[in-house]
Amino acid sequence: MDAQNQKPRSEMVSGRDVTKAVVVRDQFTITTWLLLGAAIQAVLALLPIKPLYAMVPAVSILLWRSSQNVLMTYGLLENTYMKGVITGKFTALPPLAPTLLPHQRLKAPMGLLAPGAREIAAYFASMQSDLEASAASYGFLGGSVWLNATSRSTRSEILTTFYFRSAFDVHAFAHSKVHRDGWDWWNREIKKGGLSYLSITHETYDVPAGKWESIYGNSHPTSLSATTFPFQDKEGKTIWRSPIVDASRGKYRSHKGRMGVTMGDDNALLYENADPYASKI
Repeated sequence: MDAQNQKPRSEMVSGRDVTKAVVVRDQFTITTWLLLGAAIQAVLALLPIKPLYAMVPAVSILLWRSSQNVLMTYGLLENTYMKGVITGKFTALPPLAPTLLPHQRLKAPMGLLAPGAREIAAYFASMQSDLEASAASYGFLGGSVWLNATSRSTRSEILTTFYFRSAFDVHAFAHSKVHRDGWDWWNREIKKGGLSYLSITHETYDVPAGKWESIYGNSHPTSLSATTFPFQDKEGKTIWRSPIVDASRGKYRSHKGRMGVTMGDDNALLYENADPYASKI
């Protein structure tokens, strides 16, 4: 993929509005959202209008959204779900990428309205913005946000994946002012005996070079493949490159090949039609 003079925005920042909407939606169960909709519909039915008119908003929105999906299915409209997808098979080959995985989870009945919830969200957002604005000095390569969909149906654990240039950069960020501000706030609140309903954790992985690999099939760039790395061009200027590499041929075709153990032909020797992908990159 083409190099750029400025670092592209990471997933966690470019998708921040989407993240907010998903977190708000995650505050209630499906039944609660349905009941809220039913309550709004009941209020409309009480208005001095014909009952048929009260049905118009909900029915119109459902018809519009359903028609959009049908038209996309039959190719009459662009499939917006395919935006950014790279068809074929690719891998991500960054030079180095120590990973920091901070988590947070809210266990209060009032959800986002609980004391401390707004503050911790604001501190976390300021850390993300600072990382993005000072990516080169922090060694920040990219990040994305995820919800844990295994333990609860609402107020799920939020995981953010941060990729850094080195473990040194992870430590440098940990002791930066913006992170220290949030850290100090948390310590003050804990000393007061509060925030027992808020969880924060982190995991850090500093994997030796050549001891990891990745593969993506018909996917949009995400996680490690959505990062960008600074390089010096011939004129000494810093440019940012994607780590995406075609994995439909050469040694990158197989897991062992990407790990540097084989030339990538091990799957083809064992299985018929082991690699049906054609390069689209």
